[in-house]
Amino acid sequence: MTVVDLGAAPGSWSQVLRERLGPTGKIVAIDLLPMDGIAGVVFVQGDFREADGLRALEAALGASRADLVVSDMAPNLSGIDAADQARSVHLGELALEFAVGHFASGRGFTGQGVPGRGIGGVSARNGRTFHQSLCPQAQIVARPQPGDVSRGQGLHGG
Repeated sequence: MTVVDLGAAPGSWSQVLRERLGPTGKIVAIDLLPMDGIAGVVFVQGDFREADGLRALEAALGASRADLVVSDMAPNLSGIDAADQARSVHLGELALEFAVGHFASGRGFTGQGVPGRGIGGVSARNGRTFHQSLCPQAQIVARPQPGDVSRGQGLHGG
């Protein structure tokens, strides 16, 4: 299994993925911020939204296609709910766009967002909700519950 961890720093999801996948899984992580090394995880410091970062991420993937894309990206919060939600949805859309372009068969996607009407609301990009946009592309849609990773409970379907 090949997993891409978008917005990986400080590395919590990459650690959980490494434990769950065992030594045969391939994990490629990327973030703007530095991240301490994790055995068995290839880390790229960069921005997947920029050409250089995307090239570095694709080089780390090599010929592999993603079976799972995990996005823990979050915008820098401004304290203005509408703006923060819009930025969060935009990051989610970019993560989904990346996932669709790099998926293998048996694909899955999990992501986070700033809670609010914008997450379940209509996307400016295609007039559909984010979830409606995702379902035709991903065979597995997971919604991690707050604290699941720290409690070791993993993902819950949703």
